[in-house]
Amino acid sequence: MRRVTVDLGAIAHNLQVIKDTAKGARIIAVVKSDAYGHGMVEVARLLARRGVWGFGLAELDEVERLRKAGLRGEWLLMAGVPRGLEEEAVALGAHVALLDPGQLAGLDRAGRRLRRRARVHIKVETGMGRFGLPPQEAFALLQQRGRWPNVRFSGLFTHLSSADDPSDPLTEAQLRALHGLIDRLRAAGIPVPMVHAANTAALFHFPQARHQAVRPGIGLYGGVPWPAGPDGRPRLRPAMALSARIASVKELPAGHPVGYSHTFTTSRPCRLAVLPVGYDDGYLRGLSNRGQVLIHGRRCPVVGNVCMKAVMVDVTHCPAAEVGSEAVLLGPQGSDAITPWELAEWAGTISYELLCLVGTRNPREFLRPQGEGGE
Repeated sequence: MRRVTVDLGAIAHNLQVIKDTAKGARIIAVVKSDAYGHGMVEVARLLARRGVWGFGLAELDEVERLRKAGLRGEWLLMAGVPRGLEEEAVALGAHVALLDPGQLAGLDRAGRRLRRRARVHIKVETGMGRFGLPPQEAFALLQQRGRWPNVRFSGLFTHLSSADDPSDPLTEAQLRALHGLIDRLRAAGIPVPMVHAANTAALFHFPQARHQAVRPGIGLYGGVPWPAGPDGRPRLRPAMALSARIASVKELPAGHPVGYSHTFTTSRPCRLAVLPVGYDDGYLRGLSNRGQVLIHGRRCPVVGNVCMKAVMVDVTHCPAAEVGSEAVLLGPQGSDAITPWELAEWAGTISYELLCLVGTRNPREFLRPQGEGGE
């Protein structure tokens, strides 16, 4: 009755746009959180075939899932690892984001026991106020790097919190802090490991954030409304679609309440369709009386409160709508499309949240690029 379709061809297209923009930088493809709802294993297989350097992950079990699926490559645990799990991370060959210098002792012990050096990327706190070491602390740590002989400092990175808004001065300030640290390290003769700072937004908006590697996430999935090509159309293509079949159609008179708390009342005789999708399926309650769906290529408004397993749509102006007709809640139909950023705006959230929820809470199918079969 409902399904999510993931267009792997769109993800391949988006990766090529990103590669072209990255100008030779390594690609750390962020596939955490089930590839933002798009299917981590399938997406990682596609990206690995297209030569990404490695994958950005959040948890050890994500590394284990990819390894069990036969994938090989570099794994970056961007949120570090909990204390006590250092040995597991080193055994899996992961690069571990260092958020707390106190964890170096545990990583060093793990490297010694396993007879392989723990690989660490120092996260530098430059203004987001979340994870990482202040620049001065990162500098002092690298000055003393010999204290941890079983640790290899293989990366240095920061996270840019506001790069989606090029006019926000914080991004420039964050980059100045990072670049100041790099300059100090070089002046002191301290080797600078692989630097990466650019997320999707910074990759396109701040060329100076492109270093030896970039970390695209949402851009791989086409979940942003930019950048535009010469014709003004987005060059990145959304990869996810959500559709359902109409379960019920009924005629309502003027003045009839609709849904929980009757937040909508018909102002005229109304033809109402019910779709078997609701907030339990990731179609957020914030879309009540705000969302739109495509039926036979026409936009139909959501009316009343979104229910746990149902959403009501006014199809009065779409006479072809009937039980069994396809309704597209996210994605293209005909010459129109409900985009992730449009849906997010209606719901009062961001495309990241919607894609994660919709993609992981519904049956999912994959559309493969032409000439590529399954694995």
